[in-house]
Amino acid sequence: MHQETNLTPVAPGIAFRQKSVAVSLVVIGATALYYFLRALELGRSGATLPSDALPLVIGTVIFIIVVEAVLQAVLAFGAGRVPAATARDRLVSALAARNAYFVLVAGTLAAFAGFLLGQAPFLVGNVLLLGFILAEMTRLASQLVLYRRHATDKEAL
Repeated sequence: MHQETNLTPVAPGIAFRQKSVAVSLVVIGATALYYFLRALELGRSGATLPSDALPLVIGTVIFIIVVEAVLQAVLAFGAGRVPAATARDRLVSALAARNAYFVLVAGTLAAFAGFLLGQAPFLVGNVLLLGFILAEMTRLASQLVLYRRHATDKEAL
């Protein structure tokens, strides 16, 4: 016997969690685009580890943390309160994490292959970082799709 869990939202419109996920997706996507465009420039130098790589990584991480904290605080303040996670939220999160896991494994295997093929550490590190970022973006995009599709766990599996 299979118990079906309904993912249909309780209230119409875009819920707080959907807004939060959308904001995170845009911030991470835009910041990753900036980072990898800069990393490509640094990678062309031919150095094993370009001198500007560490400031780029640290600056990018700090930027993401600050922007995410500010935007999530604005969302929470605008909502008045952060609603507790429902069974639907937990199910959507679990299904999205499953999707992201496959991307993370592919990125890790690609980085490992680069390592075995003797690629520069800067390149291998960036392939690993790209896999992690793509997995996170897959998780966030999956959450948005699952929230918007009004799917049931049976349909989503």
